[in-house]
Formats: sequence, C-alpha cells, structure tokens
Amino acid sequence: MTSNGTSFKEKVSLIKGPIGQFFLLALGITWVFWIPTILIASVNDYFLPGVYTVFDITNNGFKDGVHVAIFILNQIGVYGPFIAALIVLQRSQGRSEIKALFKRITVWRVNLKWILIIILIPLILSLVSLGANILYGADASGAFNPGMSVFILFLTFVNNIFTSGLEEPGWRGYAFSELRNKDEAYRVSLIIGIFWAIWHYPYMIYLNYETGIFLMAIALIGFTVTIIGGSVIFSWIYVNTESLLIMVIFHAFQNVFPILIMGQVVDMAGGLVTGLITWVLVFIILKYYGKETLMGLTETEVNAKKKKIK
Repeated sequence: MTSNGTSFKEKVSLIKGPIGQFFLLALGITWVFWIPTILIASVNDYFLPGVYTVFDITNNGFKDGVHVAIFILNQIGVYGPFIAALIVLQRSQGRSEIKALFKRITVWRVNLKWILIIILIPLILSLVSLGANILYGADASGAFNPGMSVFILFLTFVNNIFTSGLEEPGWRGYAFSELRNKDEAYRVSLIIGIFWAIWHYPYMIYLNYETGIFLMAIALIGFTVTIIGGSVIFSWIYVNTESLLIMVIFHAFQNVFPILIMGQVVDMAGGLVTGLITWVLVFIILKYYGKETLMGLTETEVNAKKKKIK
C-alpha cells in the first residue's frame, strides 16, 4: 500500500485484476437491464423504479403487462454491484469470502454515535440544501410536503433498504475492501465515487433528458460532484463501523430524507448546492480523521489495534 502518493501508472494498476472485473461487471450488468428498459419506458411513458416507486405504484399503477415486465427488469439492474461482487469473489477468493461479505451485512452492534451520524448527515444536508435553494429563489411553499402519507413514506424507506441500499455490499463491502489493501482510504473512496457516479448515468439522463442538454449537463455535474464526495462520507462511516447493515440503512436515509425535507421544492441549482455542501462535510472529515485511514489513526495504529482485538 502506498501512503505518500501514487503515480498515474500506479493509479491505473489499482483497478486491474479482480477489482477491474468488478467495476466492468457492475456497470455492465446494470446497464444491460437499465438502458433497454429506459428506452422502452421513455417511448411508452412508463414510470420506472426509483425513490418514488411506492408512491408511483399506489397512485398511478401499471399501464399494462409490458409495463410490469419492464419495471421488474429495470429493478434487477440496481443489484448490479452486489451481483458483480459475488461473481468476482467466487472466482478470485471462493465461498469463504462470500460468507464473510454476508456476515458484514448482519453486523448491527455499533457505537450509538454512528447511528446518530447516519440520521443527522442526510437530515442536515437536506435542510441546508433546502435553505440554499430558497435563498436562490425556489418556492418554499412545497417544503416538508412530500405529497405522500407517513405510511407511504415509511414503505418508501423500506423499499430503498432492499433496493438501492443493496448497492452497498458491492461498492463498500467488496470494492472498498479490495482497493483498501493497495492505497489510502481517501483515494480509494474517490476511485469508487467516480465509478459509482458513472454507474448512475443512464438513469440520471433518463430523469433529466427532457430539460435540455444544458440543464441535463448541469444535473450530471452536480450529481457527480455529490456522489464522489458522498463516497468519502460512506467510506468514513464504513471503516469506523465495519457494518454493511449500517451502510444499507444510511443509503436509504440518503435517498428518503431529501423527499421529506425538500418536499416539492425544485432544486434550482441542479444538485450543485448539494455537491458543495457534501464537500464541505468531506473536508471536515479529512481534517479530523485524516486521508490515510479516515479513522483518525495512522495505518500502523490501525494494524496494532486489530492485533490487540485478536
């Protein structure tokens, strides 16, 4: 592992081998399901799985059998990173590592402060984003008005746990752990963040293509900046809890809190404000926890702590 910087050649070498296979598979599996179904849905005006899935199903329903099939196929795509991790682990390390991955999904005993953190971060980010958009000129009347009942909002949270939340065994459970053996936690997080953002692009284009090329480009930039910064935050929580269950729940909170807080307020800046706020938090984390481990410890101290626990 290098802690004092890596050359471009070394950085490229980080994503060769099994980890490179993982990234290609994660994108490939997801896009094979997403791109065709997005094209069909766009032509037929079908809604697709997303943060508002429960609301769409209960309020609009499916148009026909084809819509149901397209919806299911598209939903399978979200499991691309998880499936990719299982395939690569099976081929490179065997069933024991797959069992270890699933074991981390069941870890629920963590320090109470991390429970508070996974709630407060999406809450604060959403509140600050709301305030910034209102200052920017957004209509504040739709704030805290998600347009759905408490029960539907709860089901939306549960749905996100079992859909988007299950990206985490792939991105953090496999990719972060694999890359972390070769480089510092911060750089590893940036690499994962880039692939994580690109992985979303077909769906982001689908959500924004009607706004025109310029606004769609702004939305993609804002989203990319947010996701790369978010990757650092996710890694920070993961290395300090070693719990994929916590990551799955945090991912769901990250998706649902903006619905609750922003409500029907339009994001005037195309996600750029959220990206800026996210990176402010990243810089605070790096200041107090460092780039090397994101734990406030050196690599040597982390290894010593692990040996002591054993």
